[in-house]
Amino acid sequence: MHLEHLNLNVNSIENTLAFYRAAFPHWIIRDSGEDEGENSKWVHFGDDWQFLTFNQNSGVELRIKKDGHHGFGHMGYVVRALDALVMRLKGAGFEGHHYGAQNP
Repeated sequence: MHLEHLNLNVNSIENTLAFYRAAFPHWIIRDSGEDEGENSKWVHFGDDWQFLTFNQNSGVELRIKKDGHHGFGHMGYVVRALDALVMRLKGAGFEGHHYGAQNP
């Protein structure tokens, strides 16, 4: 199992890319898109092994909230044996919150 990506909500994809391009000069934009219905855009920035996803919702400025939740979206892992991982987690006392659809 390895960490494939982190999903971050940002105020400015352009400013965020400027920072991460300086930090990881060998990374490239792997994919990008817009969701007009949501008035948002996204970018996958990384290499063939892992990447960062930046999401920007136009007209919505992110602010640091008192509870500390401000920009983190989710982490994506590549898991070769999902059933075995679920069993290990259950054996350690962790129950699943919800299970999503199959990802082809």
